[in-house]
Amino acid sequence: AAEGMSQDDLGKAETKIKEIHDKLTNNTDTWENLVRQFSEEPSSAKKGGALPPFTTGKMQPAFEDAAFALKDIGQISSPVKTPYGWHIIKLLDFKGIDDYDKMRTGLLTKVQKDSRSELNRTSLIKKLKVENMFKEIIKAKELAFTTADNLLPEGTWDFNEANKTFEAPLFTIGTKPYSILEFLKYVRSSQVKRAGMSPRRIMEQTYSKFTDEKNLEYEESRLEVKNDEFRRLIGEYKEGMLLFEMMDKMVWSKSIEDTSGLRSYWIEHKDKYQWKERLEATIYSAIDSMTLARVIREMEKGRYYVSDMALDNIYYDFAKFTLRNDSKLILDKVASILNESKDLTMDVEAHTDSKGTDQRNMNLSKKRAESARDYIVSKGIDKGRVNAIGFGETKLLVADAKTNEEHQKNRRSTFSAYSSDLNALVKLINKTSSLNFKIMEKKIEKGDDELSRAIKWEIGSQYARIENRWAYVVVKQLLPPMVKTFEEAKGEVTTDYQKYLEDLWLEELRKAYPPIINEVEVKSLVKQPTTVQ
Repeated sequence: AAEGMSQDDLGKAETKIKEIHDKLTNNTDTWENLVRQFSEEPSSAKKGGALPPFTTGKMQPAFEDAAFALKDIGQISSPVKTPYGWHIIKLLDFKGIDDYDKMRTGLLTKVQKDSRSELNRTSLIKKLKVENMFKEIIKAKELAFTTADNLLPEGTWDFNEANKTFEAPLFTIGTKPYSILEFLKYVRSSQVKRAGMSPRRIMEQTYSKFTDEKNLEYEESRLEVKNDEFRRLIGEYKEGMLLFEMMDKMVWSKSIEDTSGLRSYWIEHKDKYQWKERLEATIYSAIDSMTLARVIREMEKGRYYVSDMALDNIYYDFAKFTLRNDSKLILDKVASILNESKDLTMDVEAHTDSKGTDQRNMNLSKKRAESARDYIVSKGIDKGRVNAIGFGETKLLVADAKTNEEHQKNRRSTFSAYSSDLNALVKLINKTSSLNFKIMEKKIEKGDDELSRAIKWEIGSQYARIENRWAYVVVKQLLPPMVKTFEEAKGEVTTDYQKYLEDLWLEELRKAYPPIINEVEVKSLVKQPTTVQ
């Protein structure tokens, strides 16, 4: 459930993660099975969801907080939301801090040499904010953030500098105030195109970078009262940031922005990016065999009941099938729905009260259904999309009706919508649980993974057990080995192109700034052989 998803999709993702969590806490399914079935992170899903060991400062704060709150091996967290989606975390192992004597050398190296590490950066900034009394003004911060709009991800955002409210302080360091205006100018000057990222998220990241820089600048202005060791650390931090910015400019961002160069690299090396044998299939995956059997039955019908479409009933006078004026308003709405959604068909099911003979009531109900259908058809709807069905008095709402009001409730037509869209089938089957059923369109590469082994490599339909679920698989075609398209190989090509750009840049640096070796100093470091007289 990442940034950019609709509210409907976000709600579905939250429902699904809660249902998965319930299965884990109630021991109705295993961690391994649920990871295989529902994890959307391919690299970790293949390893049972296991991530490489990590320390603080490496993950999203919400993820870290939940992970480090786990105390017992095997313990799982409640669902955790980050900008990348929903997560459930299981503690596999925990490594405490080694003895100081064992860690001393490594810690010194990290603190004194590796200025680009998150350890130095996080601890340094945190320390400065405390020492220099960094204080945010929350209302001013929110005001600044509200200026962001959809132009910010495009890299074309601007603001009204003449707005006097922007002269207010955003935060203070020591006694020095920093205005909202300063920050907004910084945002404008540093903005780049960030498609897919929300304006709020960009503001948060830029604000964090801005406050870090201002804290460092403030501390640098006071270096005269600091010791030489601290001055050196600041220098190393800046060098690290400079290296990062140069790598971003010459390699990382360039590989993304230089689309023609990226495509040219793929053309020159396309033989490296190959698919093995593949098959193209649609997989209908159900939680159990009974659910899958129901899915097959529904698919044979070819139309699926739309359970979330509530339409009002229409009512008739005694022994009449003519339409009332209020009924026509409802039928206009039905016609409008059918006109907007071409995949829908509608069943008109008409009923009578219990007065009269069975045959009379059956005939009357058919006429009622047909009158409603004909009205809908008169609004431009194809007759084949509206089914008129009469039930007579076989489905009474009030079985022992005595008063006219009670009989009136039975003299009705109801409407049931059906869709040919498979999404309607998914909604129907998943009405009780979003884990019941899913449909996957996949191109599967031949290999040793479970999915590849579970499916017979032949065109046609088949049943299979996949990820501990029951599946109906329709193999549409078998694909021979072939070169990946540019879009299919883009991730791999981008990684290789970045390595190519980095090597190219380093070679240019070597030519521009050839290393000068002090041979005398080198020789002094080489131990001379001892001669025996």
